[in-house]
Amino acid sequence: MRILDLFAGYGGFSYGAEKLVKGFTTTQFVEKNEFCQKILKKHWPNVPIHDDINTFHAKPNQYELLTIGWPCQDISVAGNQKGIKSGTRSSLFYQGIRLLRELQPRFALFENVRNLIGHDSGNTFKEVLFQIAKSGYDAEWQVLSVSKHARGVHRRERVFIIAYPKYFRLSPTERLRIYGEANNNTQERQNKIEQLERSSESIYSKIIQRPSSWSNGKYFLNPNPNGYSSKSTVCRTDNGFTRGLHKNRITALGNGVVPHVAAIPLQRIKKLNEYFSTIT
Repeated sequence: MRILDLFAGYGGFSYGAEKLVKGFTTTQFVEKNEFCQKILKKHWPNVPIHDDINTFHAKPNQYELLTIGWPCQDISVAGNQKGIKSGTRSSLFYQGIRLLRELQPRFALFENVRNLIGHDSGNTFKEVLFQIAKSGYDAEWQVLSVSKHARGVHRRERVFIIAYPKYFRLSPTERLRIYGEANNNTQERQNKIEQLERSSESIYSKIIQRPSSWSNGKYFLNPNPNGYSSKSTVCRTDNGFTRGLHKNRITALGNGVVPHVAAIPLQRIKKLNEYFSTIT
């Protein structure tokens, strides 16, 4: 699947898709930050980079997946809490929606901080889901964290939203079958289906329009089962490295998505794509 990586940062989504999950190819980046552009050029030298999402346009059928990890500064609990209203950095969400409507890809993967769900008493999240639905897409989502899902030492909770066209609407039974949770125990299977249906009544549920879990004990995807070090082995501020470089590095890491966590919804998209390919 071809990826248009919006708000690409240092390429966390693209790395997770190409190197960890596989079956994806990034063919276009949109990223404004010059330091992040240097990282992208080093690791994806042949992939073009556009520096302003407001002026980026493309034709339909060029990409199967849009990744949209839009700015979180106005949504995060550490920010000003202005949300996605016009004039905020987080309002760039609507540029992602514009491109979703223009390009009509098979999938879109949105990402932001956990506080998106509760911001403004849930109204911001409702608006996000409304805009996705207005674009002709269904959505499923889950909150994932680095500590729980990638063996990191910090929580770094993020909400991931997978969107796909409404004509690919999945029944609870199909969601279970795709993810391999259906089994010979009819009563257990029925209980899971009923659980999905009950949960869909609440906008705050983490189960709406998605399987019972992306990452439960049985089906947990960990692209790096041996874990990884959260500390860089590269020297940071001594031995000739400037503090400015250190600041840029920390900013890029702070704004970016962790590839090992992004791999979980990306793997889900890969499975959904395999299923959708059998019914179209």
